[in-house]
Amino acid sequence: MGQRAILHAPTDVGGQAWAISKGMKELGQNSRTMVLERNYFNYGADIDLELKDLGNFQRIVRRWHFFLRALRRCDVFYFYFAQSLLPYSLDLPLLRLFGKKVIFIFQGCDIRLQKMSYPTKGKKTIVVDHAATCPVCAKIPDWKKLWRLRYLELFAHQTYCVNPDLLFVAKAAKFLPYAHILPKATVTKKPGKVLTLLHAPTERSVKGTSFIIAAVSQLQRQGHLIKLKLIEGKPHETVLHEISRADLIIDQVKIGWYGSLAVEALSLGKPVMCFLEPILIKKSGLKDCPIINVTAETLAEQIEQVASDPSQLAKLGVRSAAFARRYHDHQAVARLLLREL
Repeated sequence: MGQRAILHAPTDVGGQAWAISKGMKELGQNSRTMVLERNYFNYGADIDLELKDLGNFQRIVRRWHFFLRALRRCDVFYFYFAQSLLPYSLDLPLLRLFGKKVIFIFQGCDIRLQKMSYPTKGKKTIVVDHAATCPVCAKIPDWKKLWRLRYLELFAHQTYCVNPDLLFVAKAAKFLPYAHILPKATVTKKPGKVLTLLHAPTERSVKGTSFIIAAVSQLQRQGHLIKLKLIEGKPHETVLHEISRADLIIDQVKIGWYGSLAVEALSLGKPVMCFLEPILIKKSGLKDCPIINVTAETLAEQIEQVASDPSQLAKLGVRSAAFARRYHDHQAVARLLLREL
């Protein structure tokens, strides 16, 4: 395909917009990212509208000004987290009217319902109560999310979900693996006498942090030489540095799928523990996932097994890095998206 002017906007959750845009640039496209404002992770962006400290009127004026520029200059628009360039997504009809390509990438709480149901074998249904643990899901009623989703779908040429549970809500969407700019080399580290675990929750209640702390405390009382490092509210570079120093990463024990933290750890050759819902593994189509599947109830036992034989971490690390290269390389994800334009 020829070169196109591509915009990724207006927010960057988990570094996805920056990683995918970088992959598209490396594949010869004129791709740029725009954020309305940066968050504390401080992911890269080509354009930052710096709306954080502006009043409402100034914010609206700046967004309209950018929209009119982008309308003239861009051919393809990738939108993230169920947002677009203008408030209430008023830009979407205009983008379609002017023949622009519109794609949405849904990422989690943007369309996740308060209670999610997953069908399983034997006509059983798994119900996950996100409203009980996630303040974002609890705050926004399902009807509002569904109304917004249907509106966005009206104008989108294609929709994607980076978490497979969302495919039960956005039923016309396709699964898209998380994109990550892979490091040039993995970080091999022989475990010391004390096994270092790392957990970096963006929201403790969502990730099941209390269960993780309880499991580690239980094992410490039993005499196991382990320590848990909690990383919260730190810039992205700091998180990556701490991942490289840890022996084992614990992503979450409640949601049923892994996130960008796990992908970053896998790419560095770090073993990861995470709760993976079997139906979601099947839904994603990913093969040979090396993540150690745990629940809140089995976490302590699984950590104890690793602590008793830390030599297995090296083998898991090799498999982890290979899995990240196969599915999560930013160029591979970018190539997939470009192929489907």
